[in-house]
Amino acid sequence: MVDLAQLKQDLDWKAVALLDELRENGGQANTTQLKHATGWNSSGIHYRYDKLADAGLITTRKGHTDTDRIPPTVATLTDEGKQAIDDGLIDSFNLDQLTVRDLKEKTEHHDHRFSRLENQMSERDAHYDKRIADLETRMEEIEAALEEIANQSTLDKLFDR
Repeated sequence: MVDLAQLKQDLDWKAVALLDELRENGGQANTTQLKHATGWNSSGIHYRYDKLADAGLITTRKGHTDTDRIPPTVATLTDEGKQAIDDGLIDSFNLDQLTVRDLKEKTEHHDHRFSRLENQMSERDAHYDKRIADLETRMEEIEAALEEIANQSTLDKLFDR
C-alpha cells in the first residue's frame, strides 16, 4: 500500500511532474523523451529517477540504441506508482510548499510544454493547409474535366453523333 502523506513529504514537484509525464506517455518514457517534455537536463531527471525508484514508484533500465551513443535510461511506472497516481498523488500535491524558485521553475516548465504544444499545432496546421490546398487543386481539375465532358456531350448532340 502506498503512503501518500509520506510520498508528498519525500518528493518534490519535479518528481511528481515526472510521474505525470510517465502517466501521459502510457507509463513509460526514456530520458530523452522526458527532457523534451520538461525542458530539464539529464542530471535533474536522473536525480528524480533515483527518488522515484527509492519510493518504489518507478523502475529504470538502460534502453537500446542503434548508434554508438550511450542509450537513454527508460523509466517505467510500477504498480505502486500507478496506484499512487490513481490515489491522487499528482492531483493532490501541495503547491503551498513551493518556494519562489520552485514556482519560477514550474512556470518555465509549463512555458516549455506550452511552446512544444504550439509547435505541434503549427506543424499540424501546415500539414492540413497543404492537404486542403491539394484537395482544392484536385476539385478544380475535376470540375474542368466535367466541364469538358459536358461540352463534348453538347457538341455530340449538335452534330447528332
